[in-house]
Parts: sequence; structure tokens; C-alpha cells
Amino acid sequence: MPLRYEIVTGPAAAERIVPRWNALLDRSTCNRAFSSPIWFLAACRVQPELVPWLALAWQGESLVGIFPLTVNPATEAAIFPSTRSDYNDIVVADGDAASAAALIECALSEQGRFRSLDLQAVRQDSNLAAALAVLETRRRLTVQRIPDHQGSYIALARSRTDYLASRSRIFRKSMNRILRKAEADGVAMRELTPANFPPEELAALFFRLHFSRFGDASAFRREPRHSEFVELALPALFSGRRLHVFVLQKEERILALDFCFRGVRSLCTWNGGYLPEAACWSPGRLLLLFGMQRAHELGLEEYDLLRGKQAWKATWANRNRILEKIVIEL
Repeated sequence: MPLRYEIVTGPAAAERIVPRWNALLDRSTCNRAFSSPIWFLAACRVQPELVPWLALAWQGESLVGIFPLTVNPATEAAIFPSTRSDYNDIVVADGDAASAAALIECALSEQGRFRSLDLQAVRQDSNLAAALAVLETRRRLTVQRIPDHQGSYIALARSRTDYLASRSRIFRKSMNRILRKAEADGVAMRELTPANFPPEELAALFFRLHFSRFGDASAFRREPRHSEFVELALPALFSGRRLHVFVLQKEERILALDFCFRGVRSLCTWNGGYLPEAACWSPGRLLLLFGMQRAHELGLEEYDLLRGKQAWKATWANRNRILEKIVIEL
């Protein structure tokens, strides 16, 4: 059955396909948060200067592809809307490069709406990259591939013990000391879920701990729209189990937290914070180790540290990946 295309240019029309978008996302290899309709609609809401532009591919009554872009009138470029997203992609079912390629061709036909596709944070194993490989075998494209960011991740070992055994002796001794101190002091790690923590209270908890850790250096304090994005998107992602929240607590008091988004084969640590009194327990390291343990229990293959070249990532990571900026001129 041939594909049928639809262009959606307003939030209300995008909201109508949310259930079908979520269903397709769950059959894809895309990150369950970054490629979700919740993420897209929240990013559009806090950036009213951007015009939504989604290309949809239908096969009969089935939605088989989504290219979730916005148009920036200032640059006349079609872009992924969120700078807070570490991975951007076309949403299609796993292995359906043909539908993804067709959506790029659909975008290329829109010369009156924008002059280029300016696509950031694209993985080399993404649907978008696979679709371009298909397209370039049958037509000439003006494509620039620019290294955008380096991402780091941990390919999970069979257990925490096996992972620690792969690290240096100094690293192992340090982690064992931190674990012993936390246990002796009655500090516990656990996962918050919608069953044990109200989603509507999540943003306030995050801001309290995050600002305590980073203060005025936080992008969420410097740029109000980033804070608004958190308030719009993260409680809904948490409710839908696309966001995992790990916390450090003593008795009933939460001292630190880490947000991890769900990938198809990974947990992706995104942001967090902690109170000054928690520093003595190295909360970042404890929560990272706990997140790795949960990823292993969920049968996942990676604990993803996402983009950035922070020194601590080099200490923990055992793999790296390059993210590209892909610019296609129309």
C-alpha cells in the first residue's frame, strides 16, 4: 500500500495524533523521551517564535512515520525544536528506513516553507542517518555532516561487581569506601515512581535540589523557558514511565536526585542535583551506580552519560559516540 503524507503545522493538530505517536514511538529505536510528543509539544509551547512543522507518513489508517520539526522564521530553516534534547530523530518502526527516507523527500519538496533542514544532535545509528544513506543511492543531495557533540556511555557488564572490576584499583577503592559510608550512615538509594511520588510535585523537587547544587550557574535559572519546559514535560514523562527518577535519601528526606530518560536499550542520565549536606556521600557517584544497577535489572545494554566532555564522564564511560549536525540544502 503506498504512503500518504500529511503536513501538520499547529500544536492542536499535533495533539490529536499523540496516542498514535506514542504507539509508533514504542515500536521504534528512538529515545522514549526526546522523540516523544510530550517533549515536542513542550518545546513548541516555550518557544512561540517557532512554527510547528510535522511531516506524517500514513499507510492506510496506520501512522508509520513522523518527522517532528519546527520552522525558525529568522533563519528560514527547519529544525528540531529543543536544545535540551540529546538525541533527535525521525520516528518510524524499527528497521523502516524506507518510510524515514520518504519523509525526508517530503520535507525536501517544501521549498516554499524553508530553505534548509538544519538537524542537530543526530546519532550515526539513527533512523535519519539510515534514511539519508538510502536517499543518497538514488538522488543527489547537498548534505553537510558536521561533528556536533561527543557522547559517552557505559556498555553494561553482567553485574556491578564486573563493572567495578573493569575500572582502576583507585576507582574501585573509592567506590567501595563511598558505599560503606552510605550504608553506615543509613543513606539509601531508591527509585521514585508515580505510585510512590506525586508527578505534580516532581518539578519543584528537581528545582530545589538542582538550584541547591548549581545556583545561578544553572541554565534553568538563567533561561526561564528551560524551567517552564521542565514544568510542562517532565511530570508527564514521569507519569508515562519514560522518565526514571533515582534519589538518595536519609530516613524520609530526599537529599539528591538524578533524572534518567528511557532509551530503547538504555537509561540516559540527564540532570539532577543535591543538597550541600549530601556532598559527604558523593551523591552523584552513588546515584550513577544505582542507575546502572537499575538499567541492568531492566535488561538494558547501556547506561548513557549523554553529550559533554566532563572529566567525570571519562572516568566512568567505556564507550563514546559522535553526534552530528546534518544540514541539507533545498
